[in-house]
Amino acid sequence: MMLLAYLPIGCAVFLIRLFIGVHTFFVACLLRKSTIIRSVVLRIMCAILGIVVQSEGKRCSKVNIICANHVSALDHLAVDLVEPCVLPSVWDIPSIIRWCFGYIDLGARDGRDELVRRARQHVDSENLPLLSFPEGAITSGRKGLLKFSSWPCEISDQVQPLTIRISRPLFDISPSLLGSTWWADVAWFAFLPFSVYHLTWLPVLKRREHETVERFSARVEAGIAEHLGIVVTNLTHMDAVEAAKRHLHSRATPTPVRVGIASRETRSY
Repeated sequence: MMLLAYLPIGCAVFLIRLFIGVHTFFVACLLRKSTIIRSVVLRIMCAILGIVVQSEGKRCSKVNIICANHVSALDHLAVDLVEPCVLPSVWDIPSIIRWCFGYIDLGARDGRDELVRRARQHVDSENLPLLSFPEGAITSGRKGLLKFSSWPCEISDQVQPLTIRISRPLFDISPSLLGSTWWADVAWFAFLPFSVYHLTWLPVLKRREHETVERFSARVEAGIAEHLGIVVTNLTHMDAVEAAKRHLHSRATPTPVRVGIASRETRSY
């Protein structure tokens, strides 16, 4: 009911932020990615857009691989505001768009081996750390983690785990729903008063002698799950994709606005 009362205000806020968002995009294009002034300016502008980022823990600048859980379509933006980084892109998009939004083409579309090879080259030759979401799909981050892909742990013998949580103090609205589109999730960020990202940098983990990549990856996953207070599951990103397909297929009729809002308020996954 409170959310329905907020609807007229939210629509006005959304339109204003849409205008500001265009200017934010141009600022991101003009300022050099690794500069402090870019981070400060974008952090202020994103706060106006309703995206507030809080960071805890110590970021180790000597480690160029960051492994994080994945809870929303804007996770990489939140991390980039605190620690400029790049994220492997799986889409064929223009270079300027990749650069502005912190993506980098590492050949992910050509297979895992090519991704690992080019990621190693990036880590060895570039200063910007590589952000990875080993789950491969967005989850709520409240029940359990999807099984991590081990490719980030193949790139380097040490990684820094990062936990990501999102809170929305005024409205208990999920940042993402099963089967929802990225643009719908982003629209909710602009519609609501504000969303708070809670980033926590965990201690760096190093690969032990004779430890396999899979065991190292499982240790990273367990550390993130323990800090979040959730469990590690055997479900993969493909299981999440199939579940989303079944969910969309089961929706035989369009969802009314009232029902759509109610489903957003129910964090069931």
